[in-house]
Formats: sequence, C-alpha cells, structure tokens
Amino acid sequence: MTRAYGNPSLKASNYLISEPEVSYIALHDNISFIVLATDGLWDVMSSNRVAKQIYTNQRYYNPTQMAELLANEAHHRGSSDNISVIILKFEKGKPRADTGKPILTR
Repeated sequence: MTRAYGNPSLKASNYLISEPEVSYIALHDNISFIVLATDGLWDVMSSNRVAKQIYTNQRYYNPTQMAELLANEAHHRGSSDNISVIILKFEKGKPRADTGKPILTR
C-alpha cells in the first residue's frame, strides 16, 4: 500500500495512487463494527456481503478470526490484489481507553 509514495514511475503512470479513500461517520448506538480493508477484499465482495458475513458469524468468531475468514473468502473468490482486513468491534457500555467513559451509551 505504500509503494505509491516511493515509486514516482508508478505514480506518473497512474497505476498506483497515494490518495486514500476516507470516510467520516458519527458513531451511534447502532454501529457494531467498522471494517478497514484493502481493494483485495472490496474488489470481490460488496460491503453488504461483508456485513452479512460478520453478522452471521460474529457469535462464533472474534474480530481477528472474522477478518481472517473474510481475507480467505476474498482469496477464494479470486482476488488478484493484496488483501488486508481489520475489524473494529464496538461494544455498548465498554469504557474507552483514553477517558474511561463508555464509547456508546443509551
């Protein structure tokens, strides 16, 4: 993912870009998780499919295991790009590390 920063010839040819895709969202009580992933996942799976996989399997697997399952699924679906997946799980009422206050409250 960092090749675009150090390889001017690839940047000039538009094969790699160094501009990340960034989204801002407000955290609400109904947000259970956030998936951070490279194109290797998103090229072969829709965000709806990824969310369905997580909701279906979250009681059986922790976020690290679920990220590995999604990466393996992308590979089995024929992804030809690099595949990195991180799942951030939010639990209602759990304290935040920086303030000791809950992340999500009702």
